[in-house]
Order: sequence, then C-alpha cells, then structure tokens
Amino acid sequence: MSFSNGTLYYSGYDKGWLPKKRAVEIPISEIQSIGIVEERINRKVTIELLCLKMADYNIFINVSSFSKTSMLMAFTACMLECKPSLTSALEGITLNLHKPADYNFYSRYLRVFVNGNEQTFNKEEKVYSFQVSTGDVVSVKCYNDFRILRVMQPEAIDLMLPDPMSRPIRK
Repeated sequence: MSFSNGTLYYSGYDKGWLPKKRAVEIPISEIQSIGIVEERINRKVTIELLCLKMADYNIFINVSSFSKTSMLMAFTACMLECKPSLTSALEGITLNLHKPADYNFYSRYLRVFVNGNEQTFNKEEKVYSFQVSTGDVVSVKCYNDFRILRVMQPEAIDLMLPDPMSRPIRK
C-alpha cells in the first residue's frame, strides 16, 4: 500500500480460501470515510478489512498485516493534503461521539483528531462533542479500531464509539 500524487495504490491479495491478486488505485479526494471491519472466513479465521466509503460505492481491502496506527496517520495526512475544493465551508457543525453504555468503557484508549490536531475533552461525559467545519478531516482512534471521515454535510454528525468486545463482523 502506498500513497502518491493524491492517489492510494494497493496491490495485494483478496479474501477467501483461494485469494486472487488485486490492484487498486483510488483518488484520496473521493474517499468520504475510512474504517476497519472484520470478516469471518470460517469459524476460527477472521481477517481485518479496510472499508473505504466513496459517494456511491465501497471498497474493502485486506489489511490484516498492516499496523493500524501507521495506517491512521498516513490516511489522515493524505486526506488533509487532498482536501476537495468546497463552494462554501460552513462552520459550527457539531460532531457527537456516543460512548457505549453496556460495558465499562476505558476512555484513556480514545483519541480524537480534527485536521491532525488532537482534541482535549472531558472523558467522563456520556457524549463527547466537538465543533467542526465542512471539509474537516476527523480521525477517531479507539483501542485498535479507527475511523476517519471527511465532514461533507452541513448537519450534525452522530457516531457510536466501537465496543471492543463486539467489533463489526461481515459474514
């Protein structure tokens, strides 16, 4: 996986019992959000997939062998470099991160970045709120999961923080 001239280049293998060689070129400016999901191959084997969401389709890339922290930093830096030109940047949009209520959430494992700058907040609250603008890149790292999104809509955004005991699994 590499980044060059505002494009993500990936060459690797697909998922499944007989993986096929796969090469992908994706312009970074088209990516709206990025996250990690697990896919179950059989009862005992799961792989981690990077989910790249575009405006009208999704791409899943096998990233089981990559460091999640270095991917988070690389994708955030590339998305900040490749900001799309907006006709009007609206400010004062509220981003709400909802804490899972059904278990003891350890907030020290939560880090939030807006345009590459780490945000400080009261980690005792039930909902963490941040002010963002249209075009901002928001990165949320919680435990070993991360999500990166580009703020495109002028309305408030609500995200649920991942429960480390029940990561989303594609079947």
